[in-house]
This record gives sequence, C-alpha cells and structure tokens, in this order.
Amino acid sequence: MKRRKKEGESFSDTVDRLTDERSLLDPVGLLAEDDVDEIEAELADRYEGYGRTLRREWGDGA
Repeated sequence: MKRRKKEGESFSDTVDRLTDERSLLDPVGLLAEDDVDEIEAELADRYEGYGRTLRREWGDGA
C-alpha cells in the first residue's frame, strides 16, 4: 500500500482511489458466477449432511 500512496494522500484516500470509490464491504463481482454456484452447492450438501446427522442422533423431531 505504501508504494501506491501518492504524496500528500492519506491512507484512506489511497484505499478509496485503489478500490475505485467502492466499499470494501461490497463483495459484488468478487467471485465469478460459476464459483458462487459451486460454493452454494457445496454448502447445500453440507447442510443436508448435517440434517441427516441430527435426525440420526436426535430422531425425526430435529
């Protein structure tokens, strides 16, 4: 970051300039759509497996 900072520019100004005025909390566009689909499918599989484990250990009421 230090290398990218311009003379007289604050750290916040540098971050704003390098992130194109976009919030670092806004992850839109961070991942490709295919990657998002793959992550969602993996999470669904894990939640399904967790549900099976709960039902096995606690019965169908879980």
